[in-house]
Amino acid sequence: MDDATGEELQSALRAAEAVFIRKKIHPLKGMEGRCQLEGWDDRGCVEDDPDYTDEDARNALAWIDAEEAAILVLSKNRSFFEVSPVFEMTVVEIKEGSPANTLPVAANSEIDLRTRKAA
Repeated sequence: MDDATGEELQSALRAAEAVFIRKKIHPLKGMEGRCQLEGWDDRGCVEDDPDYTDEDARNALAWIDAEEAAILVLSKNRSFFEVSPVFEMTVVEIKEGSPANTLPVAANSEIDLRTRKAA
């Protein structure tokens, strides 16, 4: 979000992280599920699509819930007019244990705050 402070970004990160912990889903699995959801949507949302499983759906929902948790933290002290209607959550890196084990990744997910749907 424009003009977000470092402290606000850290709070948003903790909020998103808490969702993944609560749902017991690794953020990378959430990101993969979100990507699978986009593919399923591109293919016409066929009900029995073998390339979009129930596990993909659970992982995608975890990603979307984490994203919304971060959005709510970032928009908490802002007026409606200060909040961008479209947000993007990006995985920059995930540290496993120590800085030597940093796994860089990149993924994007956009959500329209007004409709709560993917943009």
